[in-house]
Amino acid sequence: MKNYYQSAGEIVLLPKDAIRSNPFRENAAYGQSELEELSDSIQMNGLLEPLNVRFETEETFRIVSGERRFRAAVMAGMTEIPCIIVGGETGQIVSLYPLIVHLQQRKLHYLDEAVCIRDLLDGECFTITSLAQALSKSAVYLAEKLKLLTLSDHIRSEVRRSGLSEDYAHVLLQAEESQRESLLKRILDEELSVREAEQALYRLNGRQGGSKVMIFKDLTVFINTVEHAVETMRSSGVRAEMERTDTEDYIEYNVRISKTG
Repeated sequence: MKNYYQSAGEIVLLPKDAIRSNPFRENAAYGQSELEELSDSIQMNGLLEPLNVRFETEETFRIVSGERRFRAAVMAGMTEIPCIIVGGETGQIVSLYPLIVHLQQRKLHYLDEAVCIRDLLDGECFTITSLAQALSKSAVYLAEKLKLLTLSDHIRSEVRRSGLSEDYAHVLLQAEESQRESLLKRILDEELSVREAEQALYRLNGRQGGSKVMIFKDLTVFINTVEHAVETMRSSGVRAEMERTDTEDYIEYNVRISKTG
């Protein structure tokens, strides 16, 4: 086979049989109608956006991003697929690239984002700290996404089907597990706003005013602000170190900022 890997960064045509799925996206669910629609478009207009692949062996290439396009292109009868070969010697780029692309383009559903984060951490290539750094997110951001996966399969399915925003999902997280189904039903049946859903949760727990839901949200905003401030200093060239300690009762930050830059 031609040494395609020497053409990194260029668009090349690769035989479809030489392309392997991304293990982190291989089992992703793609609707049949969605694939057929994209396949029809490819038949009419060609594949307008090449896949990103990484050289794996002399005979194979691993998809970094473009799993859905690849499947639709094969469905459309393409035997050679336009690809851009990207660098990367380890599996980390293969696992990270799709998530980074989706985060930048805001195309990924927040529940799918949570699944990607969980899979990356389960793959043992990353700790939550190193993954947060790689994605330019805070560890708190990732932890909040992971909490979404503690919702039951049925609730996650209904949240997705009904198009509820992530704010609703976090309200459901604050409810007792035994309350979530009934709260979700009220949200959907009565078309409650996020604020109304919070008030419904307060009433379920016999509370009237401020609640741990709002306190929790305020705390998350504060934590994100602190961590973002340190990251901003670092990106501006200021030497800043931050240590975080979590206990059952408090979160402690120790920040050191160099006076010499």
